[in-house]
Amino acid sequence: MDPGASTNDPSDEELVRRVLAGDRAAEYELDRRWRGRLFGLARRILRGDDRAEEAAQLAMWRVFHNLPRYDPARPLQQWILTIGRNTALDLLRREKARAKVGGAEPSEEPPDEEPGGRDRAAKEEELAALRGCIATLKKEKSRKWVELTKAGFSDAEIGRILHRSPNTILGWKKKALEHLRRCMEGRGFKDDERGCPEAD
Repeated sequence: MDPGASTNDPSDEELVRRVLAGDRAAEYELDRRWRGRLFGLARRILRGDDRAEEAAQLAMWRVFHNLPRYDPARPLQQWILTIGRNTALDLLRREKARAKVGGAEPSEEPPDEEPGGRDRAAKEEELAALRGCIATLKKEKSRKWVELTKAGFSDAEIGRILHRSPNTILGWKKKALEHLRRCMEGRGFKDDERGCPEAD
């Protein structure tokens, strides 16, 4: 039986067909049935309610985003739970990566010297300057965009997580990057965008 469904309710497979036909009520019902279960799965992996809620929300977004490519021959429950598990594990890996470098994403510089003569000491100085500039962001929405971007989320995913439109996220992004560029220039790193968190 589908989780959260009674014997008179449509099956998950029927809801999927309705969602693909543009039925928003079916989308809401599918979300209602599965979000709690995905939360429980993520909570066991992440060991925290806040991150588990974020993982469940992102997992449901990925379910709906990938629904047109879902193969009906594959068990739907297994497909949804796999997405939920992979999403939670992605977040866990990102948390561990940030923890190794004191809250920042690990840098990808080679061990001795980068092309163009930028040695490790110079790179570390630049990263320290960037962290200092991030700390000066006054608006919470700008800090939230930087935090989620550094965690590996795309702008589209950030919009879904924070329930904001693409234009709103783009506005936050532009303001945050403009602040960081000015701050980095003020610290002697002129016209160098490599320290901006949008760069992958």
